[in-house]
Amino acid sequence: MSKFQPLLEKPWDHLENHYREATLYAPQFAGIMEAMADLCRGINECHLNSSLFGHTSHHTLQIAQTSTVYPPHPSIQFLVIEPQLELSLVEFRFEDTQRRKDQWQRQEQARGVIDRFNGFLVQVGWSTEGIPRPIR
Repeated sequence: MSKFQPLLEKPWDHLENHYREATLYAPQFAGIMEAMADLCRGINECHLNSSLFGHTSHHTLQIAQTSTVYPPHPSIQFLVIEPQLELSLVEFRFEDTQRRKDQWQRQEQARGVIDRFNGFLVQVGWSTEGIPRPIR
């Protein structure tokens, strides 16, 4: 008999709302939180919404190519996108190994989040095309 294991992922519109709400209680970080919300919205509105699965831990977004239960299997690869609020940057880290020093890692300003995400998708073969940039 197997124990119930809850799914980690949330719908992309729920994740977008999570970041939009953060702009209300932390307006000093609105730029970063809006970039994270725009990323979630872009995923939700394109072909990736059924092939990428996301969940958050506080403000850190974790994305996988497969539906994931808690606790996640150690073989699951995650793209971790984490706002570094004190630096006004967003860190991208590909957790494909348990050795953090061997993980691909980059930092971006808020305005570069979607471009970095799209580059990552192509680089690791998760998709041949990214998400469109939001129109402001």
